[in-house]
Amino acid sequence: MALAVGAAVLTAVGATTLAASTTAATIVGSVVITGALVGVSYATQTLAQQKPKRERQQATLNEAMGPRRFIYGRALVGGTRAFWDARGGMMFQCIMLAGHEIDGIAEYWIGDQLVTTDGGEAGGNVTTVPMNGAIFFERYLGTAGQTAALLLTTNFPEVWTANHRLRGIAHVCVVFKGVPEKHQNKVFPQGANTVLRFVVRGKKIYDPSLGWMDPENPAAWLWGDNSGDVILDYLRDANGYRRSLAQIDMPAFADFHAHCAENVPRKDGSPVGRYRTWGTIGFDEEPQAVLARLCASCDATLYQGPSGKIGIRNSVWTGPLINISTRHITGAALSQGNDKLDSYNRLKVSYTDPNNYYQPTELTPRDDLSSQAAIGVIEETRDLVMVPEWTQAARLQKIMMAKENPIWKGSIATDLMPLDALDAKVVDITFDPVPGGAEPLMNAPCEFTAFSLRGDASGCDIGFRSVPASAFTWNAAVEEPPRPVTPASVVQVNIIDAPTSVVATIERPALSSSINGVSIRLSWAASSRSDVTPEAQYSATGVGDWIAMSLAGDGLSAVTPLLSDGGSYDLRVRFVAGGTASDWSAVGPVTAVADEVLTGPPTGFVANGGSGQVMLAWTAPNSSNLGSVRLYRAPVGAGFGSAVVVTTVNLAPNQAFDMIDGSLLVGNYEYWARALNRSGLGDASSTAGPVTAAVS
Repeated sequence: MALAVGAAVLTAVGATTLAASTTAATIVGSVVITGALVGVSYATQTLAQQKPKRERQQATLNEAMGPRRFIYGRALVGGTRAFWDARGGMMFQCIMLAGHEIDGIAEYWIGDQLVTTDGGEAGGNVTTVPMNGAIFFERYLGTAGQTAALLLTTNFPEVWTANHRLRGIAHVCVVFKGVPEKHQNKVFPQGANTVLRFVVRGKKIYDPSLGWMDPENPAAWLWGDNSGDVILDYLRDANGYRRSLAQIDMPAFADFHAHCAENVPRKDGSPVGRYRTWGTIGFDEEPQAVLARLCASCDATLYQGPSGKIGIRNSVWTGPLINISTRHITGAALSQGNDKLDSYNRLKVSYTDPNNYYQPTELTPRDDLSSQAAIGVIEETRDLVMVPEWTQAARLQKIMMAKENPIWKGSIATDLMPLDALDAKVVDITFDPVPGGAEPLMNAPCEFTAFSLRGDASGCDIGFRSVPASAFTWNAAVEEPPRPVTPASVVQVNIIDAPTSVVATIERPALSSSINGVSIRLSWAASSRSDVTPEAQYSATGVGDWIAMSLAGDGLSAVTPLLSDGGSYDLRVRFVAGGTASDWSAVGPVTAVADEVLTGPPTGFVANGGSGQVMLAWTAPNSSNLGSVRLYRAPVGAGFGSAVVVTTVNLAPNQAFDMIDGSLLVGNYEYWARALNRSGLGDASSTAGPVTAAVS
């Protein structure tokens, strides 16, 4: 067998060791890549799916040489402003969109308003009021025969010559023309920095289902968003994974193309392609992280088979053809049940909705109600940043939750028999440590998450997780969640009322059985207008930049990511439509507190005075969320409001503690001991004292 695809993921094999391995299995995206190299072992690591920054994707930045990027499918993007200068009362700029030829620009946006142009997709003069006649676009798709931008060669011939063709770089040249001063704020709402964005139909890619298309001739390729074709293109691109056609298992990718192209009916009967991929990828991103993100958009499995070629598997259920039975198993470490505290039972998923300005849009959470009844709600979130449609995100949400919360998982040590199963999609594992019973302890279809051959070739060490067939079925009539609410078509507006009934509430998702995270949800009343979209932001009070919040599916709330416990935050929301925004409605500062339950006071609090010192002792409250105990001191009669902090000590619940407060002047003192929870909260109800001590 050939080497596994580079820098993929090895999952640890329970109590077994990989240090002596000579054959290893790795994971890209969500599944196994198999491969072997005699005498070499691989380190175990976890692949974090790096997310592209949406703010950068839609921003226009001033950089002479910014990082280039791919655009697949459709995306709303800004770009790198590589040229920016004024001449003759007009401002000229050149905005770089992509590091390859694109299929076209479907829409032009100025600020938050979609505008029309007299040249259609080719650009030209803006015809939308009030920008009409004041802004001009000149579009270049990045073709091999591209000429230099006429706007720049004509107006800046000393800088931009006919040799500045920028072939292979899609870009737009823009002119802001002079307008009367009284109209400037309407035409250019942010002045020279007025935001320009474009809905781009991205890279042309090879389609293995079209027999006439030459896989080695990009000039013959067409725009497409089939997830399998996108992964194939990235694997082959010189700025992506850099693999040749000879290194690709093309029949496997042809099969996967057909799988992604299948129509899946929605609840209303309308069809949608099974898997599509939209979004941007930076040339400077780690290829393995990109592959993980691409695989997540279609539940794909990349693998490298015996021929050494990279193949791809779909997520269609295939019953196991190979059984690993008890007689082949020499040892096992198993975990049963998806209500364990290292799993989750609520999965929140967001996707990129083109009807919501290509912003992250949250689906209805998927819940395991039986697990929640047993251990409470443990929540996990996933951002399917390259998924453009809500039912696709919902189908992936179901598969993801089933795979990541298996009924069985663990590791087994075996003889050499499982070598026959290396290329299997699913195997059946039957394990009965005490033969003779009515039923074996475990009998389940499983997929490998790790595989190693021992150095002495005495057997195999395998990590696995069970995979239910039900994860890969979909009944839209029963399982399809409500479509998230998105704004109606934007119309010309004059005044937009600010959001009302704006309220910030603390949410405390469970991170484990005893530890909560903390986030803030901002909610507001629905606008009387149907053409607006909310825009919500948060910031660390007084020090942070404003950061976009994730909008809920109903459009009436937004939530922050997990925040720093005890941090202070300001939040705001406004309505936007057609290039016009309402005033902000602000809330804050709000303190993000993960634990609001007080501990009760310390017990047995005593103070004994002496020469220049006081000896103190107490027992911490027997509360599981205890964080620390803080000691206060004040002269007798001064009261708690005048007390100073002597010390803060971290204690376990019910822990006894004593100390000496020394170097004191002669006099009488009062002491208080206040218990604080893990978020640092405490009040009079968690305070013991005062106790009095005389110092001689």
